[in-house]
Amino acid sequence: MPKADDKENRRDFFRGCARNALLGVIALASTALGIRKPSTMPLQQRCVGNGVCRGCPAFTDCGLPQALSAKRAMSAEGQPSPSGQPKVPQ
Repeated sequence: MPKADDKENRRDFFRGCARNALLGVIALASTALGIRKPSTMPLQQRCVGNGVCRGCPAFTDCGLPQALSAKRAMSAEGQPSPSGQPKVPQ
């Protein structure tokens, strides 16, 4: 017959396993969020063209909302993109 101490030890063991698994999931999630590319985070970008997108040297790689809007407008007008290749409207 199992003793009361054995049940408590078993509970503590499973509780510790669950706690460590949760800690591992949190560590993996924070690592995944920490190693994202800076280009995927538009909040870290700053406008270097003073709000004039079409003449900006960083326009092709820019992810700021104003640049994305200008890219959509250029592709809708059928104008070539700054990279020299015409964009096909979606």
